[in-house]
Amino acid sequence: RGVDEIVVTGYGSARKEAVTGSMLSVSTEKLTQLSTTSFQTALQGAPGVLVTSSDGTPGGGINVRVRGVGSITAGSEPLYVIDGIPLFNDGDGIGMTAFDNAGRTAIPLSSLNPNDIESVVVLEDAASTAIYGSRGANGVILITTKGGVAGGTIREAAPKLELKYQSGFSSLAFNNLHQPLNAAEYHEFYIEARVNAGMTPENAEIQFQKQFPVQEDNNWLDLITETGVTQQYDLSARGGTDRLTYFVSGSVFQQDGVVISTGFDRFASRANLTAQLTDKFKLANNISVAHTKQNAHEDGTSFQAPFYQVVFTPSVIPMFDEEGQYWAKHTEIMGAAHPVGGLKTDIWERQTDRIIDNLTGTYQFNDRFSASSAWSFDIYNVDDYMYENPRFGDGRNVGGLFDESRSDVLSWQGTNTVNFVDAFRGKHNVDAVAGFEASKTTRDRVNVYGEGFAHPWLKTGASAAVIKGSSDRLAYSFMSMFARANYDYDGTYFISASARRDGSSKFGPDSRYGNFWSLGVGYTLTNSILKDHDFINYMKLRSSFGQIGNADIGSYEWQGLYGFSPTYYNLPGSGPSQVPNTMLTWESQDALNV
Repeated sequence: RGVDEIVVTGYGSARKEAVTGSMLSVSTEKLTQLSTTSFQTALQGAPGVLVTSSDGTPGGGINVRVRGVGSITAGSEPLYVIDGIPLFNDGDGIGMTAFDNAGRTAIPLSSLNPNDIESVVVLEDAASTAIYGSRGANGVILITTKGGVAGGTIREAAPKLELKYQSGFSSLAFNNLHQPLNAAEYHEFYIEARVNAGMTPENAEIQFQKQFPVQEDNNWLDLITETGVTQQYDLSARGGTDRLTYFVSGSVFQQDGVVISTGFDRFASRANLTAQLTDKFKLANNISVAHTKQNAHEDGTSFQAPFYQVVFTPSVIPMFDEEGQYWAKHTEIMGAAHPVGGLKTDIWERQTDRIIDNLTGTYQFNDRFSASSAWSFDIYNVDDYMYENPRFGDGRNVGGLFDESRSDVLSWQGTNTVNFVDAFRGKHNVDAVAGFEASKTTRDRVNVYGEGFAHPWLKTGASAAVIKGSSDRLAYSFMSMFARANYDYDGTYFISASARRDGSSKFGPDSRYGNFWSLGVGYTLTNSILKDHDFINYMKLRSSFGQIGNADIGSYEWQGLYGFSPTYYNLPGSGPSQVPNTMLTWESQDALNV
């Protein structure tokens, strides 16, 4: 039965029947059938999970909410844990340029290849997430990547090779988008508007011809859109012996957007190795390396946003001038923005490199006791580059502009646990885990920007007339102790309890530590009072209550800060920018699930 399925839980695994908390699993088939930039789209339609796209750009932002919005002032994104590693997922604020459109355009999780994933489990209630303490208030998503398959001898352990190719097409989500006015319609409304304003038809026509000396009939919506094409190539090998198992993969993902000059490319590889070095000691290492490149555009109601330009750029404006360059003489309309020229000439590009590695050693003392030590790091490098040409659009008044930002994120974590499992008298089953965990994240950013280019072909900062820059750094850390115990009697009565004490540098010294806990119970009716009723295959009652926290705030919000950007008569100056609050404490919520 499905209740005998082994599912991944926080810091361990359990039979699905023995789980007292609320969780759901996403099938591997659903993950592999989707040809998308992120596995998060596979969560669409899952009970209690809301998945929305914040931007239609390839590789664009995806918002995931587990049982609604969990906070007003702190973050609402769930915690993502891949093979035991909490992932850095701060999409807003990675770069210092406007590339990510306030976090809507890019997501850090797009570096993960969905075809490398074995399972995805969403932890929803306090009984499931309290073991993660201050980071579990918005739910936890556990990602397990594929591993090897144990065989016999080396000669018998032939690898299983798999080559997969996926392709797809995309178009605008709505076929009934408002079509822009064609040349004849625009001319008619232009004359009518000025006649209504008191101008004679003759003078209105003269003004029209003066403002648009060269006229064409361009459907800007059709000109900036196309059929998007998605292609993905995956090659993997998995196998092993009774002592060594492995899974290695490489993939290429390429997606062209429905807006011209937009796209997303990903090159990813993974190697998961597990070695049984002795009868009692096992060593496992999972490492992934990925590079992504994303070409996007400005969105919203900016003059540079393509669909905004489509609505407000007259269709009579020509595509090119007499020199073969994009038309830029309509300086009184949309800042001379050109729907096609902006997408073809300007640059909105993000490149990322990410390395995630997890080394775990497990020692099995006997059938009951074992100890594990896991050390992991997540290196995430982001390079944003923006260029806007000097002829039309936002760069016209300053002779062209560029804006480049580089961010380096390093997260490490060490987790040490002791595990106990026992079954006695045939009906009593107990398992427990206790551990200590420490982690730290640092982020360094450098930003260089400037303006004034002598020629449209010059697009790097070295050729700009004016160059300025800025930089910043931040760091935060966590230190935690946690424990969990599960008990069931004869597969019928279940009880679980967990507790965690978290300390974080994000909070003031007077309230730096927080305690989080949960208690869950379950009762399987079909193993007791409904045991003899065949019309019900399985029925279980369960309930849980607990307190979970949210630490998704800024790194220095409790500290008193000074800003040094003010000037006084062109001399450097400083002034208070943030009032200290040493009592700033954890945001917590009480959660009941029945």
